[in-house]
Amino acid sequence: MKCLPRSVARALVALTLIVTSAAAQTWTGPDASRRPHILGHAIENYDIAYSEVCFPYLLQGADQTSWGSGQRLIMPTPSVGPLSGLDSYAVGGSSPALVGVGTIEGLRQCTVVADRAAADAYLAALDTRLATLGRTFSESAERRSPGEFAIRRTLCSAPGENPALAVLISAGSRTSIYRRGGRTVVTLVLMPTRFPECDAPPQSDPPQ
Repeated sequence: MKCLPRSVARALVALTLIVTSAAAQTWTGPDASRRPHILGHAIENYDIAYSEVCFPYLLQGADQTSWGSGQRLIMPTPSVGPLSGLDSYAVGGSSPALVGVGTIEGLRQCTVVADRAAADAYLAALDTRLATLGRTFSESAERRSPGEFAIRRTLCSAPGENPALAVLISAGSRTSIYRRGGRTVVTLVLMPTRFPECDAPPQSDPPQ
């Protein structure tokens, strides 16, 4: 029986710890004891971007500059690419997740970008973290062209959950500069009502 590569084994252990911790409780607010890692721990840094930045901003009305002091190894970073127009931070040291928060077209949103681990590991951590919100998410019938990504999909909170939350996922980019990485970009958008695309008629797969 072949052994897993050390890097993959470490990622699975980290993900297991996150799953165990997140599954045990519902998210009720940021946890001051959670700190990003200076070295490695890409998946845990990614999870912290949601629990300590995205969720407080979207669900508790935290100010978008709340993390500007660089406390707890959440450091301001340039707002470029998917983070353009947002106040952006690097969560972690050598294997950070980049997170941007702000209001675009009147809607509060948070975008997380990461590519230091496999896209599948990032998506599993996202699913686990979303489960702590106590909301029900379903996949939109609207299909988006994957473009440079292997996966593009939209998750929608259930009808009647207002404010509504939409989760736009693009994962597995072929342009990642890291050998193990599948660049993953996730945007959470807080909306007064359910995202219109969530109730669009089913479509055939778009062109690649």
